[in-house]
Amino acid sequence: MRVRISPGACSITCLLFDGEPEHLDKVIEVVNNPMTEVDWRSPIAFLILLVQDIGRTSEEERGVLDSVILNAELKTNSTSWDKKATIIRWPADSYKTMTSLHQCHNNLVFVSRAVDMEIDIWRKLRVMERRELKSKRPSRAPAKKRTEDILNSIEFELTYTQSRKAQIQCLKERVEVQIQLVSTVFVTLGGKICLRTFDVHHFHLY
Repeated sequence: MRVRISPGACSITCLLFDGEPEHLDKVIEVVNNPMTEVDWRSPIAFLILLVQDIGRTSEEERGVLDSVILNAELKTNSTSWDKKATIIRWPADSYKTMTSLHQCHNNLVFVSRAVDMEIDIWRKLRVMERRELKSKRPSRAPAKKRTEDILNSIEFELTYTQSRKAQIQCLKERVEVQIQLVSTVFVTLGGKICLRTFDVHHFHLY
């Protein structure tokens, strides 16, 4: 996304890039039919909608990755969510689980960067609105009230996004624990198989 803001002309020009055409269609739909009431008199209203949509997308992806990690935790019997869980099976399920965990870890890096970008944008929008609020004359009470409302919304979105960043960090730690645990299972069970093979050959030699 590339943005050009012209305060004098009260205009914002956005150049959007995405991997799939339908993604841009989704953004256009969000702008045309916003989920919440939008004060289009604000020059940053369009940007707020875009960043909120980015946040919803990254949160959806975070939820998917959380499910992948929880599934691994259930298989390794390292969570209390499922009392009937047993240790992961060897070898096919372990390989599949390890692959999923590594993919999950990689995807978490991208989601984390997206959330960092959201936080950076919200902070910049907060600076802009604070400057706008300071420039309002006391006689323009309605305009000042609108700016205060927008600033409050930005503060809320910033706090919420920072809490999501903390959740993503927690997911990173959880997935690293599972990768280490599955790796340990690989080494342990692999060693047992080698030992059994040795025992069989040793028995036949005598």
